[in-house]
Amino acid sequence: MSRRVDRAAAFIAALLTVSITGCGSTEIEPGGPPPERQSGTRLAAHLSEMGPAPAPQRSNRVTSPPARTVHFRSDFDHAITAEPFVHPEKSVEGRPLRYWVFGTGNEVVLVLGGMHGDERSSTEAAYDLLEWACDHGDGLGDRKLVIAPDVNPDGNVALTRRNARDVDLNRNFPAQNWLIEDGGHGPGLYPASEPETRFVLALLRMYAPTRVIATHAAAACVNWDGPAEALARRMSRECDLPVEATIGYPTPGSLGSYLGVDLGVPTITFELATKETVGAALDGVRRALLVGLLPDPAGAPAAAPLGGLSGPPAR
Repeated sequence: MSRRVDRAAAFIAALLTVSITGCGSTEIEPGGPPPERQSGTRLAAHLSEMGPAPAPQRSNRVTSPPARTVHFRSDFDHAITAEPFVHPEKSVEGRPLRYWVFGTGNEVVLVLGGMHGDERSSTEAAYDLLEWACDHGDGLGDRKLVIAPDVNPDGNVALTRRNARDVDLNRNFPAQNWLIEDGGHGPGLYPASEPETRFVLALLRMYAPTRVIATHAAAACVNWDGPAEALARRMSRECDLPVEATIGYPTPGSLGSYLGVDLGVPTITFELATKETVGAALDGVRRALLVGLLPDPAGAPAAAPLGGLSGPPAR
């Protein structure tokens, strides 16, 4: 297994060196994270009570396609040649919730984009990684990559932060710090009240990721929750974005609070610099996301498992 991981790391490192133009690195002064980011209390029992994850469904748009058939084209004109899975539940307005899976390894990286519909660059960056995976996903070695590039399709169409029920999905996760409406932050009537939030929770139950990266905009930083500071610093060196232990304001019911703080799963909130488009920063953003796929360096602490969650379903 170690040889497969080494080959995967060498494969991605070679792509980082040869295929992609780097951008300037950012030197970050070391600093201690808040104590609550060092360990989690784990809500595994709560997740287990939510019942089994729904079985993934293949899109029926194309069956038995020839090689290199374009199954999907993003709003940013990414030609996606891998067939998507479609979550059984749809968005509030009935749009499909799609995701893609590459690799067969036990180490799982989950990448989420477009949680806020007005942060267009976050969706673009996730689709760019998806397009890369369509060409290079076979080189992941003992790793699996799961990508959901457009978590909030209704908000994406309407260009609104919240979903069609006016709920901020990144305040709707069942974290211990979830708060009922008290100031316009749009948490929903109860945790996981929204189909799009339940979509993300289903991916967590099905694939039990060992790290999660969510693209956002436009706080212009690499933020972490749980034991992910070292990963945040490695990603930061590939793009012109600083590492930040806090986003600068409370985030009750956020994905980072739920996964990183409560469950102790390494979680990165990758805040791009602009909302409209990634633009000239695309090379550095792509390099940072590719670094997020690499195994931890030798001697790094092991990622905390999502205890109590079922693994991937039979395929």
